[in-house]
Amino acid sequence: MSAVLPPEPLFAGLFDDASALVGATLQETLESRARRVGTPEATYVGSLLLPPRMVRPALATKGALRIAIVAGLTDDIDQFIETAELVSAHRRHELVGLHVPYSPTWREALNLLVPVVVRLPAGGAGLDALDEFSGSGPMIRAGIRSGGEHAAGSAELAAFVRGCALRSVAFQLAGGLGGAITGEAGRHGPGMLNMLLATKLALRERSVEDLTAVLRQDDRELVLTHIRGITEDKALQIRRLFRSVSYADVRTAVQDLSSHALTAAAS
Repeated sequence: MSAVLPPEPLFAGLFDDASALVGATLQETLESRARRVGTPEATYVGSLLLPPRMVRPALATKGALRIAIVAGLTDDIDQFIETAELVSAHRRHELVGLHVPYSPTWREALNLLVPVVVRLPAGGAGLDALDEFSGSGPMIRAGIRSGGEHAAGSAELAAFVRGCALRSVAFQLAGGLGGAITGEAGRHGPGMLNMLLATKLALRERSVEDLTAVLRQDDRELVLTHIRGITEDKALQIRRLFRSVSYADVRTAVQDLSSHALTAAAS
């Protein structure tokens, strides 16, 4: 008997492709994307994240890309907007989002009329900034690092997710997560399934301590049981809040799901 699969909306487009931000060339990134087209893996991959310097070359390629542009700390906001406008005006390619650091000029990115992910600083200052986004609607999302250098710890992630839920602010994560389930061999930080379950609790206004405990939960069977028990309606609610998490290698993220028989190809 095949394992019960969670509803498709729980994982659809969950993993943004950040390979171009962490060393891959544009050609390597686009070749990987081309190999995914028409495969089950493509279901789970969301936006293509590009730094501003790769945008013009990307627009000259064939096909139709769904591009989110990621500004660095030192990028000039006016030049960044000009680059984004090139994508917005293109006939084939689509601008699907902008990622900007939290700064006095971040609101200028709203002029492009696409979702803007504002990357918050670590610590209490980032959580305080969430108040600025409260009631702003779906065009403003909060961002925080969940993996890699300067990643938030479990307690800070729990406070962040709860803060977003209380303010009805969608969020996106950067840097990946620690495998499918917290504590898997050779992986660090909360697992992606733990993050989905923590988001579910945040929507029920559970405490930061409760969310932290879920993010640290390493009981494989317990986590999988709760994931498989999520209904389609609840999955949609979770993903309206938790929009995506970026990975340097989205294939690894999909393989993490498959290793627990959570994808159609693995079931």
